[in-house]
Amino acid sequence: MRFLLVFFLSFTSFVHSNDCPGLVTDKKFSNGTFTGKCDSNDIYLWGELYYDGDYEGHYYQGFFINDLRESGTYTWPSGAYRAGIELQTPKELNGKEYDFVGTYQRADGSTHEGFFNGIEANGFGATSYVDEDGDTVWKYGTFITVDGEFVLDGYGVTVINDMWGWGFYQSGSIVGSWYLTDDDFEDEVKYTVSNGESNGPYALSSADDDRLESIMTFIMDSLDEYESYSEYHDGRVDEYNIRIEEYNAFVNNRTNNNSNTESSNEFYENDLVKSIQELLAELGYSPGPADGIFGQRTKAAISAFQYELELDITGVPSEELLVALQLAIKYENIAENSYENSYKEEQQTQLIGSGTGFYINNDTIVTNFHVIDQCIELRNSNEEILTVIASDEKNDMAILNGPNRRNYLSVSSRNPSLGEKVYAAGFPLNSDLESFMITSGNVSSLNPGQDSTLFSITAPIQPGNSGGPILDRFGRVLGIVVSTLDADAYRKRDGYIPQNINFGIKNNVLKEFLNSSDINLESRTSYMPRSETSIADTSRESSELILCYGY
Repeated sequence: MRFLLVFFLSFTSFVHSNDCPGLVTDKKFSNGTFTGKCDSNDIYLWGELYYDGDYEGHYYQGFFINDLRESGTYTWPSGAYRAGIELQTPKELNGKEYDFVGTYQRADGSTHEGFFNGIEANGFGATSYVDEDGDTVWKYGTFITVDGEFVLDGYGVTVINDMWGWGFYQSGSIVGSWYLTDDDFEDEVKYTVSNGESNGPYALSSADDDRLESIMTFIMDSLDEYESYSEYHDGRVDEYNIRIEEYNAFVNNRTNNNSNTESSNEFYENDLVKSIQELLAELGYSPGPADGIFGQRTKAAISAFQYELELDITGVPSEELLVALQLAIKYENIAENSYENSYKEEQQTQLIGSGTGFYINNDTIVTNFHVIDQCIELRNSNEEILTVIASDEKNDMAILNGPNRRNYLSVSSRNPSLGEKVYAAGFPLNSDLESFMITSGNVSSLNPGQDSTLFSITAPIQPGNSGGPILDRFGRVLGIVVSTLDADAYRKRDGYIPQNINFGIKNNVLKEFLNSSDINLESRTSYMPRSETSIADTSRESSELILCYGY
């Protein structure tokens, strides 16, 4: 549930035009100095604003709406900062008004994340600290700020050494009955507080069961509300960093190639550049990676294409260039395929299988190698083309590029634990069921058959689940569904059918593969379990049906 705390990329220093609309550097405004993009009314769109006057030493980096901060990081001269979403109109959650959602870190390093009114906690949140015994203590629930400290005030839970204490708090102190559970939310016992002392443990009555369930539900529902803001902010961070990469590439290109010409605010949109790069590569030119960034290699490839077709050599992206590339590919395909038509009329590709994949960033999908093996063409449920970036036949993994998707899964920073609850998601038996499905079970073995790359789970899977995510109770990826025991073979050989013995590829194997393939991966550690409905929704939005077409 942790926010990405800062916008990592900063601007390249250079001399550039200071005329809006467009990209500007160190442009003076009434409230400070701005570097980024603004419109014709001198309204900030995105970038860095260094304040002056009464707020000298303060700065903000991120997006703006009507010159007001929207999603980004605000930093104080002391080094304290807050990263998240600033609301133009305050809202209310659980009876408390808030105007900011995100993370606030003080100059002393103490951190709180959640809902705020100004810089004061005022709603659901989470905070942590190390106690006098050296143990990390986590607190979740409804917070307020008292004498500068973040304290629970309402339903909450305190976590120490995998033990969870649930109850009702007033100004930081638990009152009435409270309940202790283990890390799996089992072994429930009750304590009562009298004169500051806890008495117990006692068995839970039916009324206690209902009250504990109400506390848990309240915190899980509040967490889901917070997660929705967090996912939006993470998406804005990704979008901002892409814009900065484009900005720096544009600046470097202008600096390297236009030293004797006037500066220009010309700025090429990411989608246009990426489309042109993809088509150039398909025609055999070398524009570099299809990342939407207009750099030297892309400029050279455009110039080479224009030279070969005897077009005006501009070396820059345009809609007209995109049309010319499309036509070039069309006529090249007609020429290449004319001699094949005679026998391919009898041998059209058809759907020969399906599997599951899942996004691990905005356009990268992970699946099994055996899902894409023997496929002439890969498509998703919308019949959009998926392309193979890298494959690992030995460990049965593949990485695909797919249409841009805002929702994606984070890979857990920890390894699977024996006995923990897991969820398997995907599109099993899609030709019949035509539906996303999710099942639950436990990790039953960490080293099945002495294979250190695999772990086994009891969550039911079917053909078509291959390549789908195995998630922990925090909604993070622990592994990839890969196979199950051949029940029919065991029945024929030994006379019995094995039950719920299914296998996944461990997340550390996946991370090594992604790193070796230069795929950006964000691993997060979560400390608050998510509701099962939230896990199901997130995995559905991040999973992709993979359709395999072949002969």
